[in-house]
Amino acid sequence: MRKNIFILFIAFLLLVPYGCMHKEGSLKPFSEMSPMEKATFFMSVYNSQAEDYKAMVAKPNLTNDQKQVLRNKKKLLSEVYPLIGAYTTYVDAGAMPDAATEAAIMEIINQLTSTALTTF
Repeated sequence: MRKNIFILFIAFLLLVPYGCMHKEGSLKPFSEMSPMEKATFFMSVYNSQAEDYKAMVAKPNLTNDQKQVLRNKKKLLSEVYPLIGAYTTYVDAGAMPDAATEAAIMEIINQLTSTALTTF
């Protein structure tokens, strides 16, 4: 009896991590995402970066370097928003967005997320 319980316990310990790794809703690699998932991802990153920008702008006594970083971030946010909107419109209409638009969005998102704000 103890042997059976021990085997079940070991099986449980082995299966729990596997089940957690493959739960529904986990983040897929970008190359495996559907166009709708990519549109959602793009908007999620945009919203996160916009909130980050708003929080930083509200800080008092910013240095000139910090202000320049924020100006650059605002410029990138302004550039990527219409691209994400166009991408989402294509997806909502059932059309396949072109690879150039997707690449342009990813380029700007990479610039936004790699903006070093170590001076904050």
